[in-house]
Amino acid sequence: MKMPWLVIAVTCFLATIAADHPGACGDKFLVPSRGVRFELTPSTRQQVAVLIDLEPASALPGLFAKLSMQQALQKAGYRATSAASTGEFQEALRQRSWDVVLIDLSHNPLAIGSPLTGSPAIVAVVVNATKADLTKGKGQYSALLKSPTHSQTLVDAFDAAVAARNSSRAKGAKKS
Repeated sequence: MKMPWLVIAVTCFLATIAADHPGACGDKFLVPSRGVRFELTPSTRQQVAVLIDLEPASALPGLFAKLSMQQALQKAGYRATSAASTGEFQEALRQRSWDVVLIDLSHNPLAIGSPLTGSPAIVAVVVNATKADLTKGKGQYSALLKSPTHSQTLVDAFDAAVAARNSSRAKGAKKS
């Protein structure tokens, strides 16, 4: 038979309209206990300017290597720029407007007083955090990640920060 897909489609259609067949074709693939994930598209992610502070004194370089976060960000579509020192990080902040900035909260270079152009969404990572560190960073940053164990956690935090930033920009544009 040359068109098996047609036979399958007709069978599924007839099975779904039949009252005595509750387990119709598509129903067995529906898993109501799992959440639906709405992510940014890779083309949207490529337009996001991301700056990452990989100061050797902080915990981020080790965490990035351990969880292969750079590869996860590239696979998701983000084009991240890394700064290897505090001076390089501050220079990058002055030179360009960033959409998302990733920092280590315990080694916070933004506390030094860097001028932030464009008010980026700041994602802070805390490794081995104390309760004081968490309360300090709760309302200050777009996202606060406590010792992330998966690289997808960082991608999800970036997506949430970008979505929140875009919605606040849209609200600001409507008010004007």
